[in-house]
This record gives sequence, C-alpha cells and structure tokens, in this order.
Amino acid sequence: MQIKYKDYVMVANDERFNLYREYVVRNKKAKSYGKTERTLIGYGFHLDRAIQRIIELEVADKNATVTISEYLKLYRTMVRNLKDELAKVKSI
Repeated sequence: MQIKYKDYVMVANDERFNLYREYVVRNKKAKSYGKTERTLIGYGFHLDRAIQRIIELEVADKNATVTISEYLKLYRTMVRNLKDELAKVKSI
C-alpha cells in the first residue's frame, strides 16, 4: 500500500513505512527528463513518526531564518493542515 501526501509517499513495509519524496526531473540533459523519481528519506517509520517527519521537512523547506516562536507557529499550522486532511478521510 502507498499513502501519498503532497509530494511525499509512504510505502507500507509490513507494519512500518518507508518514506520517499517524489520530484519531476527538470534537467534537460538527463535521460529521465520529465519523469517522476523518488528520493528515500527514511525507512522503518511508524505511521505517526512518518507523518511527523513530513511536517518537519515541510517546515524546513521554507528556507528562512526564523525565531523559535515563528517556527512553532509554522509547525502547528502544518499539523493543523494535516489533521484537516485526515478529518476529510474519516468523513468519507
């Protein structure tokens, strides 16, 4: 089973998940130009830890110098967004 959120993919491996990040190859000289490839972020995550890792990566992608309070606000916003996504799934 694969679970996808934004450009992240969690692939089930028994009771744990391997976490990948998908991207489209933009280098025109590359043989795989325009194709989607995956980069391994980690393996053997429990579901809750994989979700936490996605949030941490999303917050880190902002590429800015921030205070700890700004970081925590951003982190809470990401958690809230992900919980909203999960709530939509529960209502289906």
